[in-house]
Order: sequence, then C-alpha cells, then structure tokens
Amino acid sequence: MLSVIFNSEEGDRAEILLAFYDFDQDGKLSKSEMEFFIQENRQYLQKTDFEVSEMQKGMFKIWIDTNFNLTRYFEIFELLPGPLKERERIKEMLQSTSASSQKYYVISYKWWELWRFYVNYNFVNNPKRKIAHISIVDIEEMEEQKIIAPQQDDQGVQGSQFEEKNEDLYNPGLTLNHGLHESLHGSQFYIIENQTSIRPGSIDNSDIQGEYEGELKTNILNNHDYLILPEAAWFSLVQWYGCYNNLAYKRRSFHDERTKTQIVDLYPPVLQGYITTNKGELSFKRSYKFMVNLRKSMHHVMHKLVKKFKIKNQYDYQLYYMKVNEQWTLVEDMDLKLLDLQIVSGTFVTLVLKGKIPKSIFQQVGCGLGQLYDVQHPISNEWLLCIVNGFSEDFSVIRFHIQKESYQRDFYIPSTERALRIYPPNSKQKQEPNYFLIPHHIGLLNLGNTCFINTVLQCLINTPVFDDYLYKQAFKSEIQKNSKFTYLIEELSKVAIRLKDQKDKAFAPEQFKKAIDHNLPSFSGFEQHDAQEFLNMLLDTMSDELKKNLQKKSSVQSNINNSFEQFETVVKELFTGKTVNTLICQNCQYKSQKFEEYYTLSLPIPINDEIPIFIILFKKCLSLQSEIPPLDKYGIKVSKYALLKDLFIAIEKVTGISQQRFELTEIYRNQIHRQFGNLNPSIPIRQIGLKANQLLHVFEVAKVVKDAEDEFQDLMSMFTYRRENFQTFDYVDIEDRLGDWRHGQIISIIDKNHEKNYKVQIKKQNSTLQNIQTFHQYQLQPFRSRVQNQKKFNLVTVTNRYYNKATEQYEKFSFPFLILVPSSHLTLQEFQALIYIQAKRFIDFGYLKKKSCIQKMQKEKVQFYNGAQDMSNDLHHSKKYNAQSVYLGQAEMRKSSYRRTEQDLEPNQKKMSRPNYESLQEELNFIKSNDFPYKIKILDQNMNCLACEKSTSNSCNRYNVCNGYSCEIDPMFLQLPQNYCIVLDWIDSLAFNLFSTVVSHHETYQQLIENKNNRKDRVTPDQCFSILTQEEKVEINCDKCQSKQQAIVKLSLGHTPNILILHLKRFQYRDGYLEKIESDIDFPLRSLNLKQWQIGQNSNKIYDLYAVANHFGNGQYGHYTSYVLKNIDQKDVWVHCDDDQIKPQQAEKVVSQYTYLLFYRIREIPTSSLLNLTYNH
Repeated sequence: MLSVIFNSEEGDRAEILLAFYDFDQDGKLSKSEMEFFIQENRQYLQKTDFEVSEMQKGMFKIWIDTNFNLTRYFEIFELLPGPLKERERIKEMLQSTSASSQKYYVISYKWWELWRFYVNYNFVNNPKRKIAHISIVDIEEMEEQKIIAPQQDDQGVQGSQFEEKNEDLYNPGLTLNHGLHESLHGSQFYIIENQTSIRPGSIDNSDIQGEYEGELKTNILNNHDYLILPEAAWFSLVQWYGCYNNLAYKRRSFHDERTKTQIVDLYPPVLQGYITTNKGELSFKRSYKFMVNLRKSMHHVMHKLVKKFKIKNQYDYQLYYMKVNEQWTLVEDMDLKLLDLQIVSGTFVTLVLKGKIPKSIFQQVGCGLGQLYDVQHPISNEWLLCIVNGFSEDFSVIRFHIQKESYQRDFYIPSTERALRIYPPNSKQKQEPNYFLIPHHIGLLNLGNTCFINTVLQCLINTPVFDDYLYKQAFKSEIQKNSKFTYLIEELSKVAIRLKDQKDKAFAPEQFKKAIDHNLPSFSGFEQHDAQEFLNMLLDTMSDELKKNLQKKSSVQSNINNSFEQFETVVKELFTGKTVNTLICQNCQYKSQKFEEYYTLSLPIPINDEIPIFIILFKKCLSLQSEIPPLDKYGIKVSKYALLKDLFIAIEKVTGISQQRFELTEIYRNQIHRQFGNLNPSIPIRQIGLKANQLLHVFEVAKVVKDAEDEFQDLMSMFTYRRENFQTFDYVDIEDRLGDWRHGQIISIIDKNHEKNYKVQIKKQNSTLQNIQTFHQYQLQPFRSRVQNQKKFNLVTVTNRYYNKATEQYEKFSFPFLILVPSSHLTLQEFQALIYIQAKRFIDFGYLKKKSCIQKMQKEKVQFYNGAQDMSNDLHHSKKYNAQSVYLGQAEMRKSSYRRTEQDLEPNQKKMSRPNYESLQEELNFIKSNDFPYKIKILDQNMNCLACEKSTSNSCNRYNVCNGYSCEIDPMFLQLPQNYCIVLDWIDSLAFNLFSTVVSHHETYQQLIENKNNRKDRVTPDQCFSILTQEEKVEINCDKCQSKQQAIVKLSLGHTPNILILHLKRFQYRDGYLEKIESDIDFPLRSLNLKQWQIGQNSNKIYDLYAVANHFGNGQYGHYTSYVLKNIDQKDVWVHCDDDQIKPQQAEKVVSQYTYLLFYRIREIPTSSLLNLTYNH
C-alpha cells in the first residue's frame, strides 16, 4: 500500500482514500462508511456542517476537493519531504494564519535558525506585531506616516506574522554548496561542498524551558530566543524532526481590547490541582497540572477540576488555592480573575466539600505541601532551598522542587530520611554571597515579565524627598477613603515600606501589580512593556489621585518668568518640568511661545553607524610536527548597514588572510551554529542578526582547488603503501566484474593449491553496508594506481564531546573547529591524521606523559610504589581544575579561563604543550596507541553513527546507542551523505588541555577596548541637547502677516524639575526595521548643568545622578535592570538591582550603552519648592 501512495499522482489520491474506507469493495462509500471516514479524519475537514450521505466515486472526488485537506492527510506517509517542500509547506502555513486561529506553539529560535538555513528560508516579522518598546502613540504616528501599515482586523493574529522577503537569499552563482563555482579571480575554482545546510536534529526547546512543566523561561526575547508558530506548522515540524524530551509549549491567543488584536498568551500560570477526601485531606492518588489564562475567572479553574475529577455535583464543593509557602485560601468570589488574585505558576488548587478546610501540613511526614525547606540532595548531598511538590499515595516518598530551577531537576526522598535531610528554610544552606546582604536594600521578585515595573519601582522609591513622603504615608490626607478603590500611590507606599523594613533579600510586589491591572489596564497581564511609557503613566495617575481633593493654588501667568507656578501635587512639584517652543516668523518677526509639561525629557541620540564586532581567529596547524598557532582575538568596526561582503573585507584586512582561505561562523553551545560562507555576500549583516559587540569565529581553511590539492598531497605523503607482495590489511586497487577499478582493503589471504586468493573489503555502491569479495592476484594493483581521487572536498564541523556519567548524557565542550575532508578515497590512518593535525591543540601531552609513566610503573610492579603514588597525587591536583571545568561541566570556570589572556599565564604556560616526538612515525604510532585520548565518530544529520547505524542522541533508547569504541573504520567504506559531522568523544577528559581555549588579544581588540574605557566615541549631554534644541525652518500660516511664511522654531528648556528624568531615545525605525541605538554615553554622575539650554531667571541648577534604568535586548523585547545610589555606612554606594538579585556596582560602569533612563536630583531644592512640598503635604 505504501508503494502505491509513494508512486501515486496528486489526482489519484482521492481514489486511494476511497479504497481505504470502501470496506465492502463496491466502488462507493455507504452512509455508514462515510460516517466512519468523517469520524476518523475530522481534523482534515475544511468544514463540518454538511449532511452525511452515500458517496459515489465521482461525487466523492468532488466532495474531497472542496471539503478535505488531502495534502496534509498524505503527509503522514511522506517520511522526509526534503528542504524545498518543507519550506513551501511551512511558508504556506505561516501565511495562511487566520483570525480564527487560537492555538500556537512556541519554538526555540536557535533551532528555528538551523532549520531556516537548512531550507534556505528567510522571513521577517511583521512590524505590525506588538512591540514592547513602542508606545501606542508612536504606533499611531507611524501608521499615519506610512512607516508601518495600519492594523487590519482580517489579518489574523496582528496580521500575518511572517512575510517572505528576498526569497532568492542564497545566490546560486556565489554559494559553495554544489561543486565547482568560479571564484573572483577566474583562474581558480571553489571545490568545497559546504556543510552549512546540514539537516537539524530533533526540535530542542530546552533553552527556553521555565521552572515548571509547560512554562517558558522569563525574559526571553522574540526573534532571538523564541518564535511563535501556528499549530499546523508545529505539527508538521514535529512529524519531520521529532521533539527532544517532548518539550512542547502550546499557547492560546486572546483578544486584546486595547490594541483590538489577538495576542498570544505566553505566560499562563501552571497550576497543580487536587481533590480532597470527605475529611478534608488531600488525595495524592491523582494530581492534575494545567494552565489557565490569567484573564479567566476562578469559575474556569473550578470547571477544569470538576471535569478532570469527574465530580457529579460541583455545588457541594468550594475552591481553595495556596501559593508557595503560604496557607490555603478560600475563593469567596468566583467571578474574580486569576489576575485579580495574582495567581502565579506553582500555585496549588483543590476542591473541598463545603464545611471542610484542606490541610497543608501532614503529620505522617512532618512537612507541608507547598512549603519551603532546606533539603539535602540525595545524590550531590548539596543543601538546597526546595518546595514540597507532592507525596506518594502512602506518604512513603516526598517529591521536592528546587526553587527557581527547572522541574526536570525535581527529586524524591523517602519519608524515613526526613529527619536527616529536611530542615527549616535557610538553616542549612550555605551563606549567600555578600552582595545579597547589602543593608536596607532588597530586591523585587519578577512575577513574569515585570522587570520594567521592578526597575521603575526601585528608581522611584529611592528618589530623595519622595522616598520619605512614601515611607511616612504623608499622602493620606490628600486621598479619599474608598474601600472599593485601590490607589497606586498607596500601594507604592506599601512597597517602599516593605523594601525599607524587610530583612529578607526579596519579596513579590503582587498587590502593587494588582493595582496596576485595575488602574492602568494597558499594562495589565504579563506582557513586556516600555519602562519610560509605564513611568509616565504611573506618575500621571498618582498625580491625578492626589489632586482630586485639592484646588489649584494659582493660575497660569503669561509672563515667562512668572509662569512656572506652584504645582498642585507633590508628584508634579518634584517631577514636572516644562519646555518652551518658540516660533518666530521670518517676515514680521512675530514671536509666539508654547509651554508643554513633561515627566521625562526625551533626548535624541546622535547615531553612529559603526558598530564593533569581535572575532576569534583559529589559524590552522600546517602539519603533524608544526607549531600550534595561538588563538587571536581581533576587533573590527563596520557600519551596522554594511553588507556581508564588507564584513569579509574587514576581516581580511585585519587578519591578513584571504577570503578564499577562511570561513566565518557563529558558535553557540559549543557547536557551530551558523556558517556565513554560503550566504549571498550582498545580504545586509543586520538581516542575518549580526549586531554590535557580536563575537564571531573565523577558521582558516583552504577553499580553492590548488590549496586543497596541495594539502591533501602533503597528507598522503606521510603514508606509504605496499606496491607488491600484498599482505593482510594492505590497501589496493581492484577490478570488479564490470571492469571498474575501486579501492579496497585486504581482509585475509587464502593460499590454495599454491595460488593466492585475496578477500578484499570494498564499498558496496549506494549503501553503507560492507561488501567483501574474493579476487585473484592479477586483479590487484597498487593503491591509488588505477583509481583517481575526485577533486571534491567537504567542509566538515568537528565537535568535542564527553560522556557525563552523572547525567548519563553526552555533553559538548570547548571550541569546535572545521576541517577540509576529501569526499572519498580516504583511509582511516589518513583520516585520523587529518583530524589530529588540528585537534592536537586540545591535547595535554604533559598529562598523558605522566599518566603513561604511572601506568608503566604500576604495570611493572616496581618497588617505587610510594613515588608513583606521589606522582599520581600530584597529577590529580594539577588536573583538578581541568576535571572540574571539563568533566563536571562547570561552565563558569570555563568562562573564567576563556577570559584569561596570554599575559595572565605563567611563563611555562604561555606556549601550549605540543608533542615532542623524534620522528613522524613515532607521532603516527601515538595516534593509533591505547593512550590516545579520543575516539572519532562520523554522524549523519540525525546524529546516527554511520559505522554502526546506531544513534548517539541523548534521547535514544540506551539499547540502541552507539558505543563508539568499534566505530573507527575507513571512511572509504562508508557511503558518506551530503551532510555529515564529526565528533571527538574524549575517553579521558583530563587529557583535554584547558589552556587551548586561552585567547591572545590582538592590538585591534585592545584598541577598541581602550577607546571604550577612555570614553572615546561616547555620546555626551552637549550632543543630545544640541540636537534637541537646534533651530528648524518650517512653513506656517502667520496670524500677523495673514499669509504663509517661513518661520524658525526652537525648543528650549523652561522650568526644570527638582527630579529630572532624562529618557534616551534608543529606538528608531529604518527601512522597516525597529532598531536599537546602542551608542555608549558619557553623562556625568555629578554636576549636570543645563544652563545653556534653559531660559528664565532660575536657570543655574546643578543636578546629581541617583538612579539609572538599563535596557538589555533589541528593538522588540528585552530586560530591564536598575542602578540606585545608596548611603551605606556614611558612604555612597551604587547598587545593581536585577529583579531579586542585588549586588554592588562600580561607579564608573553605571552609565553605559545600556542606559535608558537617567534620574537626576537637584543639588539644592529651592525654598519655594520646599514650601510647596510641606504645605498641605
């Protein structure tokens, strides 16, 4: 049947479908057969509102064409549709997303990028999609200016999320994908089959998984960390590739009243539901984990539990919820939304019979569900702060969840060990680092993309005068008491009191978030928003709350020197400034002025098109006995609008290596994530995601015929092959029965009747299976005498890997690299030597020498046992650093070693250890010895070993896993696919030379860093204010001239507030892209004077910086943190607040390229302001 499907035409598939369900084989579908067909294939129907009746063959074909998705149905029979078909199908699904679509899946952007490069599919996100850093006003302005198209209700989820752009992204005349391509010089030809379009493995969403099952990691970036796909596209990708660990993140969309569009709910809370017995005790026989939209009511939660636990009469039950480390709370008002109750992931819910109260502490085990404890891990014996996440039915086992860690790290402890392993919280854990213990300053927990709120809160609560106003609640006389109304100023005051009085290191501002949801609906939920827009709305709303019972103290005067009146509220008195727009008619010199208030003064940033990019250069080793070249780090500057070829030219200039001799790559998670050599060189670098301070890796490889041939000839010259009197395991050329000459290896020799017959292993055509045939002596010729090597090479990725016994998984480590591999006719010893020439930089030969010496002493049982033991101990201690960083995978230690430069090393470490062999043969013997530290595996695109055809994937059944120790065979006997990779499985991870990852800094890199440290090229306040206040020529209708005239308009600073908040305009649209301006700035920490841009009598005000809001990310999504100035032990100390993480910050690093908002305080508050602040306040 499968062969019929595979060989069928599109038009024949309706007949095949009819044959499937024509059970009585009468050539038609009866009514009952038709009903069965519809029941089984409802998901493929275009509509369901039709009458079921008997179907004749012709009528069935017509009905199928209009009501059934044949293409999607027959996809289940198509194992691998190929990259072009994949691209077209996914493209069609993305573009056909309709407004009725509500189901989506979130996918890792890293995996998506691999797939996108594999199928040559380029897309851009629709600019109509909600962008966190653009205010609603900005969006409307851009629509009016036709920068972005107006939103259409019929375009689906905020319009089609994906648009095809530059479909011919890969120029066939310039790629290195398919054999020979003419180079720029004309006389040379590219001969490399580039491996950049390798088919990705299973969909891996592990880099975006959150704390709880089904939850996403917080503060991830769209088009950087994740992507949203329609349900149909997700299912197709899973069908083709599978999903690693079944990490699927299904999400639904909801209608947003503010933007009138559908928005995908990324962060619905993950709840854990239970049912109780008649005694009110929780039943742990069954639990139910589910997600609910925050905008749903508690009725919805109860309905899910009733349905799951099959409760007949739900009116006999009440709903309780319990947050982590709290007690059960009855839901009295079922109309309340989850948003109102601030329900977060990890919350427990249960149905309880009326009149009963659920228990949280269980006497059987002496601990409670959802409570925090210090628990000793059963394997590592480390003390961890954990949440009790469940029990077995008989309470014999307790399940623990490590706070803020992935649910995959949950573990179990027998209840009999609770006295030894479970203690009250914060009693057994190691002391936190000192930076968590900054006096009188604690952090705020992130409730789910609420970093923008936490950042603004930290800056406002640490504002001089205003902090005391909030702490003493001086506003209470100014607001009306209304039990049904929640005041933002009151909730902000509670947060300020909590931050000042609480001794813990962090707390969750849930009530303040609830007040925001009620008072500022545009910031409700857990979507990302712009901090400056939120700050303006917050200050304006609090001011409105305060002025409801106040009367204006004075009216606006026309005279500019007297126009800056007393403000109505404390908020306005502290934070409100005014700008003056002066308009002068060029004809009659008529002057008019307009005053505008502001809370945050937005400053334009001069745009510097040049961005720094850093590269690490891997120079290749030339031969077995050549010196190992060091790793060099370079710094280059290119325009952010440069083309890829401009970047290649810049790299060629600083490294001195021709473009025909290097490959540019991006490394992610210790493997080559992208290669840029096969892209169209005319593509803009920003279109492929390259941005400022990007770290790229350049590998020196030969990419033209002559260089590649010369290298291969040098490799072959290291080995000699017998020309006559062939012996076992000799390589020969043989003539097969068809008269074709092929390579082979003699397996055995049979001497029969004084005539020798040779059993020779050859590669079976179009198969990976070995083929052994018998030949006579006259059919054998010297190796490579009759078969000519093809002039064709592959650029192959080589990755370092080891097997972690603790996790029972393979883990990649250190740098990968690229080698040039002949497409065929390569022997095993040549293959080993080819890899070893470049991999020897990673081998610690000093360690291997000591290890060999110890093994030799132990083997010979010499009497110097103590000496050997001392040497072994010395070896162990010297490699302890390597063992921790490589074998145990301590990433932080690898990072610290990576940052070390050549100047940091001891004199005897400056040059990496290299083999000191007396002869070439001795070094070749080492490669084949038992002391050699790694084994080579050749894997296909699905991570299957090409030698044994077993998997090397971590998710594979362990009985079908490649063992690796018998898989080093001659590549000439393997049918190598177009895309394959090589892994080096390190048998002894201590033999890895950690100092091989140490990078030397080239002068170009040092110059860029020096310029940054010396504040060169930084944006100054003079530059920003000069652009803000520069004169502009406009055309106006002059009231005095009664005609159109040329005029000059200029903005000046009028009244500057006591608290000056400067907003740097870091986001701009250019060519359809929302870009972030990442220019570094040089604003003063003290003594900012705005006199030259200000008018009025009191214009000589001096400001000092006390807080900064930072933005990390891109033009779509990002993360906010803050720096605040605290007085600790009579000293001014800058403190970095990253949600709940608090640590000191160096003063010289407070202002940077990430600065978004600057909070300045006036050095001396004017007497008039002091009177205003104390009068009625």
